Amino acid sequence: MELAEATKKITNILERKDGSGSFLLSSPKGSGKKQYITEVVGGKLHTENLRSSNLLWISEENNKILIDKVRSIYDFLSKTSYNDFPRIIVIDSADSLNIQASNALLKILEDYSPNTYFFLLCHNVEAVISTVRSRCINLKMPSMSSTLSNENITEMDKEKYLYLTNGSVGLATKFIESSALSFYEEILEIVEKFDSQIEMLYKFLDKNFAKDTAPKNWKTFVSLIHHLMDRIMKFHIGEVSNLIESERRVVEKVANLRDIERWHNVFHSMRRMLVNTEVSSLSMYNVALLSFFKIRMKKDVE
Repeated sequence: MELAEATKKITNILERKDGSGSFLLSSPKGSGKKQYITEVVGGKLHTENLRSSNLLWISEENNKILIDKVRSIYDFLSKTSYNDFPRIIVIDSADSLNIQASNALLKILEDYSPNTYFFLLCHNVEAVISTVRSRCINLKMPSMSSTLSNENITEMDKEKYLYLTNGSVGLATKFIESSALSFYEEILEIVEKFDSQIEMLYKFLDKNFAKDTAPKNWKTFVSLIHHLMDRIMKFHIGEVSNLIESERRVVEKVANLRDIERWHNVFHSMRRMLVNTEVSSLSMYNVALLSFFKIRMKKDVE
């Protein structure tokens, strides 16, 4: 379903004041669900932000939504609708509901008053229990590559940028501006040819992590290394992506250097090291260098 079609369906249902509805809106994390639903809801509540007595927004905490938050819906529904506007409940993210919270929500969805609408936002629709899914109109947001306005890159490259950013349009836009895809291709080439052309690594570090260039490149480097680590771990559970050919080759080449448990330990130490670099004023040059060695050496590097 196209986004415009989804919007039309939602707004048509919201226009019926004697009606009600539950929507399950799914798309990758960071793809703009919250912004989209805020605009749709805001239009119906005549507000440009999330402040409205007719709106209850339930968010996850520590990647969980517990039963107490779901029970707060009862109190919200007991209040009179302001100016006869729709009463709207947004649950962000519905795939973070635990089983008790899911069952409590199911009871509410089975019996609630007219002019009341639920929007369940989720990244992984399969993580939402089937009985809740069956009571919702399921809307899968289309690929967000069409929302990337840059005309200087191909549609395929737009898909690659969204892949690198886990579907985040905002981060993908920044990556396009900084040519992060080419940066990632350089990283992959170094990892692939590490044993035979180590000089490539030092040229890369000299170019991108000298004192004057390091700060502007660091966050992009960290994001891309995190992405590569994630792809190596997913390779071990049978999830292989062919979107970026050089990435597939590299992941296949290095994944078997360690078993999944050792990779987990290595990546845990790498993430801690990368996060602490700016806080502890460590040398970005040296940390980047060590990151490549940790990924490519069979023996774990301290």
